[in-house]
Amino acid sequence: MSEEATSPVIDREPIVTIKEVGSTQERKAFLAAFAKAQGAFQPIVKNRSVTMRAKNKFDAVIEIKFRYADLQEIQNKTRPALAANGLSTSGPILPQEGGTWLSYVLAHAEGYERHSEMFIPYNPDEKKYAITVSYYRRYMASAMLDIAADDDLDEDAGDGGDDGAAPPTAPAPRTPARRTPAAKQSAAPGPADEPPIPPVDESELASRAAARTTGAAEARERVTGSVEAEVQRQMNGAENPSAGKPEEEKETVSSGETLGSDDGELAEPGERAFLVKRAKSRGGEELMPKVLAELGLQRINALTLEGITKTMWQRIKDKV
Repeated sequence: MSEEATSPVIDREPIVTIKEVGSTQERKAFLAAFAKAQGAFQPIVKNRSVTMRAKNKFDAVIEIKFRYADLQEIQNKTRPALAANGLSTSGPILPQEGGTWLSYVLAHAEGYERHSEMFIPYNPDEKKYAITVSYYRRYMASAMLDIAADDDLDEDAGDGGDDGAAPPTAPAPRTPARRTPAAKQSAAPGPADEPPIPPVDESELASRAAARTTGAAEARERVTGSVEAEVQRQMNGAENPSAGKPEEEKETVSSGETLGSDDGELAEPGERAFLVKRAKSRGGEELMPKVLAELGLQRINALTLEGITKTMWQRIKDKV
């Protein structure tokens, strides 16, 4: 259901009072029962909608559309749970001079009562006055039962209502301001000297990403190839110490020993460190270079043994 409404006007804001009647023990029983009832409330359906015409803070007439739950929907979804826990509600309306007193009473079977009362000043426009009374009956019920039965309004929405749909002027809490589509369109543009953001060139981004990937792969290949070449060179030197040297610089294995079959598997860092430490403890810093020379491994760094294979490690270990 969709309706059109205009903002009701009242002479002054309504006066709201809250009072509680009952002993401390009755209040404890009331709060326990009310907590159980709230947990059993059914979801409130916002079953009505309204289009409201009002003036915003800039004095411009705007239309606001929102949904709300009528009083019957609120009662249908809350009264079964309230009654099951010994709670009841009532809403007396008492005419007074200059207006009407509205009351909403939430009572417990053990005698405790919570009253919300509000004075609505009289409005000569009877239709608008009836709209205001209808709205505040729903407002009081929602507040006392702590339920959400209306859409939140923009701060710029102004005031308005129909047969109880939209809030008239009242000190009700509001949500932070949100721009309406009209406000967004009228928002001032940014500084004129700000350059526009160029569109993203997807093909250029893809080309750059491919170039970075290719460059990284080539770098890895160069590093890996260099390491493998150095290891192979050291292995070849271990198997044939005189290979690749000029005739006058060719060396021979002084002990006449050979390393035999070598599968090329490199020794672990911990294994190399073990040999270096062992050699120093048994013969000082001179022992390791001497052992390497006997095995034809002069090119191996005596302090790190970087690049030796498992076979080399075993032969070195046998001599230190």
